[in-house]
Amino acid sequence: MTGIILCGGKGSRLGYKNKPLLKIGERTLIERVISRLKEVCLEEIICVNETNFPPPLFTNYPSVITIQDIIPQKGPLVGLYTGLCVSKNFYNFVVASDMPFISVNLIKYMKEQTDDADIIIPKTKNGIESLHAIYSKNCLDVLRQKIDNEKEKLAISSIFSELKVKYILEEEILKFSIPEIAFFNINTKEDLLKAKRLANEFEK
Repeated sequence: MTGIILCGGKGSRLGYKNKPLLKIGERTLIERVISRLKEVCLEEIICVNETNFPPPLFTNYPSVITIQDIIPQKGPLVGLYTGLCVSKNFYNFVVASDMPFISVNLIKYMKEQTDDADIIIPKTKNGIESLHAIYSKNCLDVLRQKIDNEKEKLAISSIFSELKVKYILEEEILKFSIPEIAFFNINTKEDLLKAKRLANEFEK
């Protein structure tokens, strides 16, 4: 399985453009994500929005492939498509760059549930986690059609109706992690402060 990290947001609510390079404890957000993916993936790819994240930002991670979105300014759908095009593996775990507490054991469990599904995705009372999910290469044709046919940015969930989706439900997730922690992402200064508190609490 390949790990694909999407870097695309402007960080406007946080007031810091290069959000993946923010530090939680001794490590940056992107370092935290990479280190966890290396435990379960055979390769790692960073997909960047060229406008917001020039690839030279990530030259400190030579073992990780960094690639610009094939089509700029089209949102996470294009980031997903770009990563799947470059990936060497059929299954791909896709995650946002601002999720510092993803659970390796949960990802391993999700990988075991692939069967014949095209997408394996967590689903909790708060909704689905499309940027903490496994996508197979079977998604490529549907993604390309969406990108070519739509003028507006689309949510990744717009492809679900045309593919085989397996949901990982909350009772399964709780065996491995607390959803509010595993899926925690950083969008605001308040989120950043909370992330630092969580790191102090759970990583002593």
